[in-house]
Amino acid sequence: MLTSPRMSTPEQGALHADGTGTGSAAPANRYTLRDPETFFHAQKRNRRATWRMSALTAFAAFVMGIPLTLVLTPLLYALTLFAAEVFNRFISPLPPEFWQAANDLAKFGARIADFV
Repeated sequence: MLTSPRMSTPEQGALHADGTGTGSAAPANRYTLRDPETFFHAQKRNRRATWRMSALTAFAAFVMGIPLTLVLTPLLYALTLFAAEVFNRFISPLPPEFWQAANDLAKFGARIADFV
């Protein structure tokens, strides 16, 4: 008969009619884990996994932020110029330095767009 160290032969693990075993190979409770994980080891393992996920989400936010910035920056620039024009016409004239700075910023943005 082929047996392995883990297998029990019928005479080792046989049960009597009253439920008592004949061999000493029967475990005390067969529904318990052989090597249970302690609470602190599980916390340590989950903490490492959490740091990895945090790093991944930070990287994903950075990668998604670049295209979002490229889309939103011209819109914010246009809204700022619109508000400045309304302020210039109806409330108080803006100094020429403001318009020169806005023009320089537009030229800088065009230069960057040509570079990319």
